[in-house]
Amino acid sequence: MNTQIISALIGAGATIISVILAFILNQIAKRISDKRFRKKHNIRDISGDWKSKWIYVNENGDENIIECLDNIRMKGKNCFEGKSERKEWHYSIAGTIDEMGYLSGTWDSLIDTYKDSFLLKLRPSLKYIEGHTLSVSFEHDTRPGRWVWERRS
Repeated sequence: MNTQIISALIGAGATIISVILAFILNQIAKRISDKRFRKKHNIRDISGDWKSKWIYVNENGDENIIECLDNIRMKGKNCFEGKSERKEWHYSIAGTIDEMGYLSGTWDSLIDTYKDSFLLKLRPSLKYIEGHTLSVSFEHDTRPGRWVWERRS
């Protein structure tokens, strides 16, 4: 094989490895920076599995409780995202958490056009989150409710 071809292949391989390493190091540095920001501003990391209960009153005036398992992960400095683990309820969660432990965000059904906004409060034990939701269905019905999360992991 020609030495020029071998040199070109080695140079191309080194360039690819350098780009991959730079990307990995950038991601590690960003995660470290995000964790430092959360620590400095007293923003709790709520990553993990949460058992959640959505409690609402239906059209007949009966209280309904829907239980799900939500997997949440921190994304960036004070943002979080997640998804449900219940077979018949597929939804995504996205929001922010502030230094006082308030979570605000949205819940979006991945099956239909059901949407929800929420304002929740992280308890000092870091094991419970609870608060209120306002849901809008595809029929344009609005329904207030309560949402309670209990840390599983």
